[in-house]
Amino acid sequence: MSKKNNRKAAKSSRSPATAKITGQFEGNISAMGELHIGPRANCKASIRANQVRIDGSFNGQIAAQKNMSISPGASAKGSFQANTLKVDGTMEGQAFVRDRMDLSPTAQMKGHVIASRFVVADGASFDGRITVGRFASNPARKAA
Repeated sequence: MSKKNNRKAAKSSRSPATAKITGQFEGNISAMGELHIGPRANCKASIRANQVRIDGSFNGQIAAQKNMSISPGASAKGSFQANTLKVDGTMEGQAFVRDRMDLSPTAQMKGHVIASRFVVADGASFDGRITVGRFASNPARKAA
């Protein structure tokens, strides 16, 4: 899908339906439903969506109202906010997670995490700082 087509998909993503980025994309996206960054996608953006799933490459900022996930083989770099965040791929940057963040056995994370709950599976890799529990709920300490 061309950059132009991806822009059209992003603009139409204001409906409750799922929007998908399949190619190169740069810009801002606001989606009411789920935004899916496909396995061959390379996305540099600022995203606001209900849910976000990354199967490709992402660089930028994401504010997800509900869930965010980074699939095995996918990479995400930037600043992330979500209710829950599941990392199966590679992530670098800051994450502010209102509820729970999970690093699976295939996850590689480098950065700063602020989360109410933080779960690291055997085999996961983490390099960075973590603030967990009651200190994580203080908005003044939000990852920046």
